[in-house]
Amino acid sequence: MTTILTGVDDDPAARDAVVLARALAGENGAELLAAAVQVEPRVPLPRSLRPAGPSREELERIVAAVCADCAPHARTVTVKERSAAHALRDLAEREQARLVVLGSSRHAPDGEAFAGRTVRQVLHEAPCAVALAARGLAGGVAAAPADAASAPGAAAAPAASAFTLRRIVVGTDGSPESVAAVAAARALAETSGAALHVVAVADEQLAVRRAPLGEVLELAEWDELVARRRQHAEQALAAALDAAGEEAGGEVLVGDPPEQLAAAAAGADLLVVGSRHWGARSRVVIGSTSEELLRGAPCSLLLVPRPHDEADATAAQA
Repeated sequence: MTTILTGVDDDPAARDAVVLARALAGENGAELLAAAVQVEPRVPLPRSLRPAGPSREELERIVAAVCADCAPHARTVTVKERSAAHALRDLAEREQARLVVLGSSRHAPDGEAFAGRTVRQVLHEAPCAVALAARGLAGGVAAAPADAASAPGAAAAPAASAFTLRRIVVGTDGSPESVAAVAAARALAETSGAALHVVAVADEQLAVRRAPLGEVLELAEWDELVARRRQHAEQALAAALDAAGEEAGGEVLVGDPPEQLAAAAAGADLLVVGSRHWGARSRVVIGSTSEELLRGAPCSLLLVPRPHDEADATAAQA
């Protein structure tokens, strides 16, 4: 059985993570494992000098309460480790989890996904795909259209239990990791009934040539450069749409890839992108586009790594 792991603590973002994890599990039979981590110091400290934090008993009550509200059928576990990130990575590997779902930073605006310190630590060489829930998802903020609250006669925001995936946006550039992202997005769309939209971006950034007296922008080559990149994006989109199924829509955009993907995902429930490549031990390594999106995506974000066989081939050539 596929396992989806989510981290739970006393921050409201934990509920967002559990709600997203349950939605991603959908009806495919995945088991949801909610884990709370009691962080212990790296070196033994007197009780008076230990950092304040919930006790194991308090954490067990917290994770039980969160799951009772958001995912009643989830399995729960509480572990003690030197860091939450280390514990979650270890659990993901031990449980052979296919996905780790975490909440956004407390500094993230409602409806946006923003990676805090723990998320970044988990992402560093994570053993599987990682999803980041938009802030406020459990309260229905991210699930409701932007103008829903102001519409005449609008109903109250949906409860956490009512959240479902309705629109999924996936980025593609033809790379193995983006092919994996499209496959993951299609599977989620099929199990959830969500609309699927594929986006390819032609990067319009200018090439830079090193010269003895400095850097010279190749302005004369700009039109040709963008035309080539647009052609590549169109080819990547065509291939992705073939893989995404007949119901999927798509478009080619020109501009900065993170900005264009974020714009295309405005109002969506999930943005899916591929991680750039795998690290030396078949772990996730964040690429530049993913890095920018982690600083503020307009909805929940799913990072899908390059398949193992592609990673092994890349490592062998390094």
